[in-house]
Amino acid sequence: MKSRGRLPRAVILLLFLIVPAAVIAYYLHNPAWLIGFPIAIFALMGAVAFVFSTLDLLFGVGRRKGTPEEFADALECHLLGKEPVRGWDEPMDVALADPQREAVRRRLGHSLHSLSREEGGAELRCIIAALRRGDLPEGPKCGIMRLFHFRR
Repeated sequence: MKSRGRLPRAVILLLFLIVPAAVIAYYLHNPAWLIGFPIAIFALMGAVAFVFSTLDLLFGVGRRKGTPEEFADALECHLLGKEPVRGWDEPMDVALADPQREAVRRRLGHSLHSLSREEGGAELRCIIAALRRGDLPEGPKCGIMRLFHFRR
């Protein structure tokens, strides 16, 4: 059901790009600004998005830090197919405060969906139990790496 009196998002985007471009082109007496201003806005938005995504990947800036218990609960909900806990829609989106457990979370990220299936469920349950005990869980071993046992 649409609410009355609201402009569609596409119209708002066009107004955001075209109206300032028209004003600048009018005052500077140069119609090239009708094209240049929207291009500059998109370039600026791309640069800002690149900077923030790089900061997020490198330092976890902008993400809230979760506890191992919250992460274990989110993994269990994912494993059982339950509705996720609020703020944990995707368990891999929240960083952990402890750097060692964060490293485990990152290693787990690529194989979470494959571990949620029946054959990997036991390994994911072991990781969940280790997080709840406060131990440092081993990351999942995928593919041929399951055959090798390396010591630290």
